[in-house]
Amino acid sequence: MILLWATQLVVFDLGGVTGHPDHDQATRAALAAATVRVDRARQWEAIAAHASQSADNPVLRRRLELLDDRESLRALR
Repeated sequence: MILLWATQLVVFDLGGVTGHPDHDQATRAALAAATVRVDRARQWEAIAAHASQSADNPVLRRRLELLDDRESLRALR
């Protein structure tokens, strides 16, 4: 059996070019499809292991809390 996977997904930024609701919805659907679950415990261990990262950074902490265990994959040019 051969499975083919899409390697790229092109969407607008939220709000699109003109703010058209269809563009915004297409982006939301694409981001939902391109979401992966992550292990935040491992991420916090990695942050603590690097002096350049700050485990006491309230902005970083809040960002990770809001994202919960999900990250959206994005590649911007």
